Amino acid sequence: MKRNLHASLTFMFLYLFCNNATAQLKPYEQIGSKILQNHQSASNPVYQVPCGSSNPVCYLNMAFATGLSVVQPLSYFITESPASYYINYSLQPFVCERGKSMKVVLSANKTGATTTEAYAYAFADWNRDGIFETNIGKYTIPGLNTEGISGVNIPVDIPASASLGKTRLRIYLTNKVLTTVNSTDQVSGGYIYDFVCFINENTGANNGVAVHVSSANVNWGSAIIQTSSPTSNNRYASGSAVTVRAVKASQVKFTGWSNGTQIVSTQEEYTFTATEPTYLVALFEKATVSLEAPQTSTTENPVWYQIKNAQTDARLNRFLAYEPIIPAGYITQLRIEKPEDFTDRFLWRLEAGTNNQVKLVNKGTNKRIIADGTLSTALNVDDTGSEFQVVSSGAANGSYSIKWNSMNDKLLNGGLSYNVVLFNGGVGTGSGWYFYRVPPDLLSSNIKIENTYKIYLSNGFLHAENVRPGSNVIVYNLLGSEMMRVNVQSNHLSEPFEAKGVFVAVVRTAEAKYSTVKIMQ
Repeated sequence: MKRNLHASLTFMFLYLFCNNATAQLKPYEQIGSKILQNHQSASNPVYQVPCGSSNPVCYLNMAFATGLSVVQPLSYFITESPASYYINYSLQPFVCERGKSMKVVLSANKTGATTTEAYAYAFADWNRDGIFETNIGKYTIPGLNTEGISGVNIPVDIPASASLGKTRLRIYLTNKVLTTVNSTDQVSGGYIYDFVCFINENTGANNGVAVHVSSANVNWGSAIIQTSSPTSNNRYASGSAVTVRAVKASQVKFTGWSNGTQIVSTQEEYTFTATEPTYLVALFEKATVSLEAPQTSTTENPVWYQIKNAQTDARLNRFLAYEPIIPAGYITQLRIEKPEDFTDRFLWRLEAGTNNQVKLVNKGTNKRIIADGTLSTALNVDDTGSEFQVVSSGAANGSYSIKWNSMNDKLLNGGLSYNVVLFNGGVGTGSGWYFYRVPPDLLSSNIKIENTYKIYLSNGFLHAENVRPGSNVIVYNLLGSEMMRVNVQSNHLSEPFEAKGVFVAVVRTAEAKYSTVKIMQ
């Protein structure tokens, strides 16, 4: 099963033991000097892992933490249901100071039509004895709101007496209404999440406001902080203006910045005033076409359509296409073709003509479909084109008729040879058409060909090839923090980069165009 990058690299330890089994915490692969300093004991607590069964229609798709206690935040994001009911998460160090507070934000992905609410039961082991003595409480994760968000804030106070070192927060997630839940209870139709957390000593008043960002799906886009932090841990003076940017991948739509419970901005570049610890998540979705009533547009502000023929025989699922070079399997430049894509040959706009008629304009060539009224003869395009009336076909399938010079007996038709002809018949089928509006994110001219850049980490060096001189290559960690910035002076870049892990390399051209490449070492 495919997973997004966060999930595929997550050090999850999935246990299928029952109540009498135990699981020993695993050390981090790269733990960092700060965490090493807080290993006060050579031993780590041992925890019981209850029995359980999973429920793939309701699981956490994100969990993160922000607040005064947070030194390095919890950062858990996944796009598919976990393989097991039990998840032990320790991909990125989650570090907090004792004697301070934070909020843990949980969001559930509910895929079942009847799943409206989920319930999270939270526990903590502050004395590191392997027993979750602190019941943080039960919290309802509501159904999706009008913005498509389903999240809840869980306030967590870390006692000043909390033991230093590695411990866990445990979350029971279920969509069943239960009277009580204990930390060792069996979970039926849900998930148990153990989030590994390191407790630091309290260092007193916080120096600045922490800001962190993440992408909800790193395969669909990246989240970066554009405003440089004066500190190494993403802290800014209270009242500072901080700018974050979402960089979407090809054929993806950015939907907004979320704080876990609501959308705070729909702008890819968002500037806000940092007055409290903040964690923002960039949300993306696959851009899709939409079946719409056709409308005219101009060269300056075009509306592009894929135009599908309504035929149901061998011509099923074919789209109007034009290109000068005739591909194998076809005999005409203008044709009905499958499968469709978002290249220019499949894209058309309606140009206003006379008497409520239109011309059909191809995107790649700016050519227009032309006809002389002759039936059953293959049509083509030229610079001028002919006028057609586009009206409802009246058929139950909701298709449209395209009438040459508004004549009822001269309908644009998908021919038997996959050519395009005028035909007197086939209303709603071979002479019927659907108009699918294509959003700008899917247009080939707006798609970044990211694989033209060759950017990789090897033996402690960042290498970049095929990046145009004058561009910047900026490396960020998965929390959006800038780690390195290099101005490209030649076609090959090689710069020292010692950090280990997964990162995002952002290419910013001189024209302020952005592309991202995931890298790791």
